[in-house]
Amino acid sequence: MVFAVLKQASAKISENLALKVAFVALAYLSYAIPMVYAYFESVNFIYVNAWDEETYLSYQGAIASLKIPGYWTSGAIVYGLQHLGLSGGDVNILFDCLLTPATFLLLVYILRQLNVGLGQALVYSVIILFAPILFNFGNPLLSHLTREYGVFGYGWEYYQSALRTPEPQLSYFFVALAVAGYIKSRKIFWLFVPLPLLYFYVGIVYAYFLVGGCLLLHPYFYDRKLNWLKIGVACLISYLAISLGFIVFDFLFFSKDPFILVSPNAYIKSHVPIIPISGLVTLGLFVIQVVLAKGYSLRETRHLHLQLLLTLSLFFVCNVHVVSGVMLSYKNYIDYSSGLVAGAGIVVFLDFLKVNAIKGTKIVCCAVALLVLYLTFKAYGFNFKEMEYNYFRGLQFTSAEEYKAASSDPMSVVIQDSDLSAKLPYSVPMMPIPLFSYQYNFPLAANGCRNVLERMVAVADLLKKAPPDNRVLNNGYFDNAIKAFSGQNYVPLEKQKYFPLNEVCKDLPMHGEVKVLGNQFKDNGWITIKLF
Repeated sequence: MVFAVLKQASAKISENLALKVAFVALAYLSYAIPMVYAYFESVNFIYVNAWDEETYLSYQGAIASLKIPGYWTSGAIVYGLQHLGLSGGDVNILFDCLLTPATFLLLVYILRQLNVGLGQALVYSVIILFAPILFNFGNPLLSHLTREYGVFGYGWEYYQSALRTPEPQLSYFFVALAVAGYIKSRKIFWLFVPLPLLYFYVGIVYAYFLVGGCLLLHPYFYDRKLNWLKIGVACLISYLAISLGFIVFDFLFFSKDPFILVSPNAYIKSHVPIIPISGLVTLGLFVIQVVLAKGYSLRETRHLHLQLLLTLSLFFVCNVHVVSGVMLSYKNYIDYSSGLVAGAGIVVFLDFLKVNAIKGTKIVCCAVALLVLYLTFKAYGFNFKEMEYNYFRGLQFTSAEEYKAASSDPMSVVIQDSDLSAKLPYSVPMMPIPLFSYQYNFPLAANGCRNVLERMVAVADLLKKAPPDNRVLNNGYFDNAIKAFSGQNYVPLEKQKYFPLNEVCKDLPMHGEVKVLGNQFKDNGWITIKLF
């Protein structure tokens, strides 16, 4: 009899765990299928998750990132990998297929050390990593909203933040590694190690929790009974400390950068508070927890305290500008930080239901997990009605020889498609950015490359005077690229800091024979993968 009961229990446990492993596998496949398929289908791999990945993963983008606070870690890693012969595309697929799963495994480890069951830890880790899709334009309830800062704060991107390479993807890994190191060693030193390595919009939120965590671990808070007031005081002190730190950074760096000051939505003077959607969600979950705790006469307060901490933190970190007076690319706080914090809040709520055996817990957890999974599949082009992926891979040349010809002399070969010209240095290791690519619009790529601007002007003039036979020229494309070079449509070149030629642009040949490539592509750039 006893063995029969044990056998049934074992079968039940295995079945439940198998379902949770299947959920994790589907979450991985939701984004891996289109990426891996594009990798093997492409002549040169040019698929990206985010619209600007090709800039930061290109060789010149990596070099420029080495000099920018909050970007130098990712810049150094990409720079090193480029020298090892990996293209930006190679780095992208490696990070998405290996680094994000590594972050996931670290989250599982952390939760297991906090006495969360294996099955729950698997599901919770996926929810934390992929929760940002609930609070950005990947959520159809938000996708119709405007890209403007108003009463409510929400993300403006359509993809999963954890898959934007190299940042915030690398920072998520560093944070998870630091927390895992602290939990294993109980040495707070580990929590401070990643601080100078982090992407700015992850780092400022991490610093907030670091200050707040140190306060809450102080004997005054920890050795005595913790209550809501003490949590609120710790959050407020942390908020003021981070806001003051931001003021210092603004004085030393941000306010001195002419491009930050004039870039749309990048630098806005404001003290008006904004209500983050993610904060409203965790606030709602906190209220439900309070009601259930009273209704069921629950004495357990750990989940209530943690949810209050996360809720207050979301409102504070999304309103640093109320004290500092400056909103610096505000949407990045929502897209790359607050969504993960809200994901942790959702997990706290689900665990509260489970620990206290609240009726309907499994249904709620299943609904949340399936919603996150559904939105992730949709974000990467999956059509549930047709059971197929349909997504933009990007334009491709028809052969590897064409890529070789186009990349051999980027200062003489003219590519008239802005997407393809930007993806070329992303797909070829250590390749300079070609003429007229929109990447030269960014000062980080254009600094130290004034000779490229001169070459662009010379080539555009030459093509206007002597257009090649059998080629339709897009002169407007050439003119716009010249006018936007190094952001001079915002800050005139004469008012910009002059940089000597950098290590890439100083060696570029500027006198080759100009060749305009035709618009003969492999296809229109769209891929359809029929699963069933």
